[in-house]
Amino acid sequence: MTEVYLINGARTAFTKFGGSFAQTGVAELGKGSAVEALLL
Repeated sequence: MTEVYLINGARTAFTKFGGSFAQTGVAELGKGSAVEALLL
């Protein structure tokens, strides 16, 4: 198995349940986290 090292990370923003991200799809939220993690 290939070893993977996580050097830095990013999180999606969070709000209360049903808040401002209620209409945002999981793929869009994940894309934002992935882009930020790669740009750090």
